[in-house]
Amino acid sequence: MKVYPECVPCMLRRALIFCEKEDEEVKRKVMENLLKLFTEKFPEDISTTTLAYYRNKVIEDVTQNKDPMRDIKEESFSIALELYPVFKEYATGITENRERFTVSLRIALAGNMLEFGARDHTPDLENLGEEIHKIIKTKP
Repeated sequence: MKVYPECVPCMLRRALIFCEKEDEEVKRKVMENLLKLFTEKFPEDISTTTLAYYRNKVIEDVTQNKDPMRDIKEESFSIALELYPVFKEYATGITENRERFTVSLRIALAGNMLEFGARDHTPDLENLGEEIHKIIKTKP
């Protein structure tokens, strides 16, 4: 995916989420290094994935933390594991193949709600099951 001007604030917002447990000095250093990185790399014809890789390397180098999202990943994974049997039973209980397939796809797509740092969206892990049910019930 091409890097657009809107990508930079989003990547900076995600960086702050990755550094939320760090002190202000570390956050400031991360932001300084990222602004330098984005100034240097933004004009290049690189993908958002490549730019995110560079961003993550800056965060890792400054914080000395190879997995700054570890806690939130573990929490979201734990909640997903609790919800899995509920939604598996729900989907397998549907007898009509097309409807079961559609519901299964909607459940899988609902996993995208766990995108931390996306603009105008903050996953609500406490109500994740309810949010997935809303997505399943939404008609196209």
